[in-house]
Amino acid sequence: MNFETKIKSLCTLSMDGRKFPVYNSNGAQIYEERNATLVFLKSKGMFGMDQFQLRAAGHDARKIFTIKFDDLAKIGKDLGNAYMTINGYRRVLDDPYWQQFFHVRERDFTYIEGDATKARPRASLPCFQCGLVLPADLITIDHSKPQAGGGDHAVLKVLRNLNYDLTHHPGVGQLATAHRDGTSAPLHTKAGRNSAPMHEGKAERYTLTDKGITVLSVLAAATSLNQVYDACMHSAFNLRPYCSKCNTAKSNAMQDLSMVNDA
Repeated sequence: MNFETKIKSLCTLSMDGRKFPVYNSNGAQIYEERNATLVFLKSKGMFGMDQFQLRAAGHDARKIFTIKFDDLAKIGKDLGNAYMTINGYRRVLDDPYWQQFFHVRERDFTYIEGDATKARPRASLPCFQCGLVLPADLITIDHSKPQAGGGDHAVLKVLRNLNYDLTHHPGVGQLATAHRDGTSAPLHTKAGRNSAPMHEGKAERYTLTDKGITVLSVLAAATSLNQVYDACMHSAFNLRPYCSKCNTAKSNAMQDLSMVNDA
């Protein structure tokens, strides 16, 4: 999904003053906000820029937040780049950052052939939960937040981790920090890492700021709320490698990673 192009198309096709629904969050739940409206403002003059403005609804109609097209385009581009498609997640294996985050590389594995011990290099990576290193064809990819009933949570998690101040407390975990700082140091598996600081509750972590409300509403207007759900559910921010034992409790379909051995 190319959100950047979709936002540009929305701006091109919209008349000045066009209104759109507003989406807000309460804790980890997304809902349509009836007390506000999103208004498109067409650029004026040669050096102007299209904008979207969040306004209070009704007679008040006061301005709450305004965002320009170039800021929206950057956020849309980052969201699209992290999207790994709905049907299978093969694209995640082509993403050099994801490969570095999750320690994907060739390692020597021991084989017993007859009575001889031999070592062969195999593309491999550790289970994110227990840290066990397995050949790639024995590892599965699954969602950190489940597909069933986890749509709202996945959207808010991804918006939080994009680190554009879209939620009241931006992401502080390894993946969010790496994205913010432009680094690609491997992430620690859960078996040997400290938890991210939890100085705030879920309500604060996943409550959208005025900027976040505006961005989510524009994304939904440019595509649909369901397409935003899909992009966030199948985002690199929400995909993890697991061994079959650690993935047993998950009900989602599991994705084979054997194709990395052909790289």
